[in-house]
Amino acid sequence: MNLLLTSNPIDSLQATIDSLLISGTYFIRLKPIANTYTGTYGMTGTYIINGSTIPATILPLRKLELAGKTNGTTHYLNWQIDADEQIVEASLQYSFNGITFSSIYATGEAAGNFSYNPNNTNIIIYRMKVVFDNGTTYYSNLIQLKTAVNEEEPRIISNPVSNGTITIYGNSSYNYMIFDNQGKNINHGVLKEGVTTIPFYEATSGMYLIRFIKKNGQ
Repeated sequence: MNLLLTSNPIDSLQATIDSLLISGTYFIRLKPIANTYTGTYGMTGTYIINGSTIPATILPLRKLELAGKTNGTTHYLNWQIDADEQIVEASLQYSFNGITFSSIYATGEAAGNFSYNPNNTNIIIYRMKVVFDNGTTYYSNLIQLKTAVNEEEPRIISNPVSNGTITIYGNSSYNYMIFDNQGKNINHGVLKEGVTTIPFYEATSGMYLIRFIKKNGQ
């Protein structure tokens, strides 16, 4: 027995799998796995499985495949579509929960590629949605990509501030400056290698800006 697909969204209690499968017998296994909303201890309840199939005679689709990889902060995606019907539109879609998808790129080509730098480091789920001229719609396999974090750049660990301290992970090649919402510099210093803890006991709660500056001035 071979594993074909899995779905384990980190921020949802619903899992979605869609793919093109040849006729045959398939098995779905439900396994309790902890995520943002729940742990595995005492995990019980009701599970509902919904599915649908499309007869193979509707569309002679031979291949609809999406692939991707990450390189640093860039996501690279490519796809191939092999079908007899004319492609009206092929949309590259993304989702953060595996349920709600939005289009990020559209084309009419049967093969192509797309790359960009997402503005967050969450796991992003991608698929291709293809509409053919006979009115049918197909979806590709799902792939998950995560943007690599640049470990050289400082990162605030305690945000918002708690217990009167700001905790920053970074390296000693950076200085820092903290400003209030009026642009006044209220604190500054040098980061240590690893974790730097900065005392922060401002009387007024609100939003503050921290700026990291490389020692060479960048």
